[in-house]
Amino acid sequence: MTDPGTVHPWRITLPLAFVACTIAAADTHAADEAAGSDAGTAIAATQPPAGNGRIVRANLAVLGFIAAWGATNWDYGNNGWQTTGEGWFGADTDEGGADKAGHLYTAYVLGRSLTGWFGRDGYDQRKAAWAGAASSLAAMTFMELGDGFSPYGFSAEDEVMNVAGAGLAWLLATHPALDRKLALRGEYRLHAEHLEDFLTDYDRWRYYAVLKLDGFGQVPPALRWVELHAGYYTRGYGSDIAGDERREGFVGIGLSLTRVARALGWRKTAVFLDYFQPPGTVAPSP
Repeated sequence: MTDPGTVHPWRITLPLAFVACTIAAADTHAADEAAGSDAGTAIAATQPPAGNGRIVRANLAVLGFIAAWGATNWDYGNNGWQTTGEGWFGADTDEGGADKAGHLYTAYVLGRSLTGWFGRDGYDQRKAAWAGAASSLAAMTFMELGDGFSPYGFSAEDEVMNVAGAGLAWLLATHPALDRKLALRGEYRLHAEHLEDFLTDYDRWRYYAVLKLDGFGQVPPALRWVELHAGYYTRGYGSDIAGDERREGFVGIGLSLTRVARALGWRKTAVFLDYFQPPGTVAPSP
């Protein structure tokens, strides 16, 4: 038998693919900033518009990968169809609602990333945004349907959050003025023992809705370096100790790291930081 604490490369493929997708999308957004467009919003069509074939092939590849991975690692097909009522953010739910925030965030980041990919392939901004959001929703829904044929069961609550995350990705990608003001971010405190499943390691995640003062034209220059944060996280739901569970909402303030990175000329880093909040960068630290 293998050591259960050993991290095998094949078990971190999906999480690393998720991060790689986000970083790759920064290539398009960074090029947009260099051309003078809004960060993370405008998609420069540097090639002739492509046909729909690339979108179809990308979706087939993603769904095929999910099907193979799910059958191998998530027990897809091991059960007949079943549903489960997981609830929302209640104290008596399995994860205290952190899993719902995780679905929202994952669908959002995947949608924005795929929008960047399709924009780089030559689609105009609006079509790339629709394709990115729809592809994200297709992937997340396919996974949820797979859960329906596994011991987990299909969760309508998860699917609602998938729709919301993909919808938010489309909304911000197609409304630059709003994108300059709002962001949805995740913070993860990396731990080697949990690297293989970090997307569902909710004891180390925090999720943030961010108001970027930089996006408001009438704000004094000094305040444009400031962001306001509202967040949510849970702890102890994976513990065997009864009563150890807690749910926390919080508000905080932080330095606009995306603005700092842009000022330093680190355009790709700026886009990355619009998705991920480094630990310890919001005060008071929850």
